[in-house]
Amino acid sequence: MIDNLKITVLSENNTKKDTFLTEHGLSLLIEVAGKKILFDTGASDCFIKNAKQLDINLNSIDCIVLSHGHYDHVGGLHHLRNKKVFVHPHIFNQKYKLENSKYKAIGFEFSKSYYENNNNLDFIEISENTNIDPEIKLIVNFKKTKNDRFFIRNKNIYVQDSFTDEVAITIKTTQGLVVITGCSHSGIINILEEAINVNEESNIYALLGGLHLSSLDELKTKEIANKINRYNIKNIGINHCTGNKLVKYLRDEKIIQFNCGDLYEI
Repeated sequence: MIDNLKITVLSENNTKKDTFLTEHGLSLLIEVAGKKILFDTGASDCFIKNAKQLDINLNSIDCIVLSHGHYDHVGGLHHLRNKKVFVHPHIFNQKYKLENSKYKAIGFEFSKSYYENNNNLDFIEISENTNIDPEIKLIVNFKKTKNDRFFIRNKNIYVQDSFTDEVAITIKTTQGLVVITGCSHSGIINILEEAINVNEESNIYALLGGLHLSSLDELKTKEIANKINRYNIKNIGINHCTGNKLVKYLRDEKIIQFNCGDLYEI
């Protein structure tokens, strides 16, 4: 079991300190088991500029994990070179959001071959749950869910995106399981259940990341909060796409506004 973990927010929508840049995006630096893992790259080079403020050398990261193929999580990828990048094979699907009756492209800015040839990025495609350390697991293949705002394009036909490309990270610690999510498009309850099942561990100590609840109404938000309450999670660090309605319905959990420049440690 891991007894030392550091997670730093490099890119996010908000900050408690005016010196840090913010954006609609997410990027976390996870330092654990002698590894430095960059989880998502935000929408721009915001994560790089904030890392410099924190005196973090991103050249020393061991690998990158991308949670899914939306621009606000992969937009900064072209600023990095010579790294291994763990992704689901479907992450390069052409992704769109329906806005004002129009399909707006929200996927990668460049092609897979561009990143490989120009940035020397080595994409490691995972379609099954994968350990990158005995206690660190990349989990995929969640129960599928669909959202009527998000689509993929296949041969000029738009179909609802079931987010088969979503990847989350679980870390087994001495305190319990830590679950790290990007946007939770597959549904945060589905992700938590998969995390419990694949790790055979029901004690979730921390849940950190985007929960994608900002667009939900009060009734649905309360319903999800009640389900989260049943897990008795000790720390919930919310950011990016989570929204503000969830907090008032959570029971006794320690809620953390997990913003740019913030550090979470075990």
